[in-house]
Amino acid sequence: RALLLSAGYDEPTWIGGIAEPILNKFRREIHWPSDIAVLDQESMVIAHTTRVDGSLLFSRPAGFRFPILGTSMGRVYLAFCDAAEQERIISRLITSPEPWNDLARSPKRLAKVLAHIRRTGYAVMDQSYSRHIFGGAVWALGVPIDGKGRLFASMNVMMLREAMTP
Repeated sequence: RALLLSAGYDEPTWIGGIAEPILNKFRREIHWPSDIAVLDQESMVIAHTTRVDGSLLFSRPAGFRFPILGTSMGRVYLAFCDAAEQERIISRLITSPEPWNDLARSPKRLAKVLAHIRRTGYAVMDQSYSRHIFGGAVWALGVPIDGKGRLFASMNVMMLREAMTP
């Protein structure tokens, strides 16, 4: 019976539904697309996006998965989650062969990166990830989304590197 109560509950869809009007208003104000994403195991998953087909030359629909340490949303989520969750995430990333996860295998360097993100309140996309996925043409800024003392998502704004610098 308890399982029946949760049937049909999908946290990314629920968060995306709440975020949709806010992100749409934000897009109208800044004219750049943004996404909101939640953690799912060793990846982030887009819950909602204001990207329309063809905007910024790529499409990342709701449900799209992307790496934690390569992206601004993943990095900022990792920096602001509680210590126990952070340790669980890092232990999964250590075994992953992607080059942006090398940071997980360098605890001192990772601690320095995460401390900087917490200090500034935002993260930027890893440059090697940007080069690998977007040919270096795109960068993103990510911020944590929390409520009632609980981190539950992160949000980004993606921009063309030639149009705007960090």
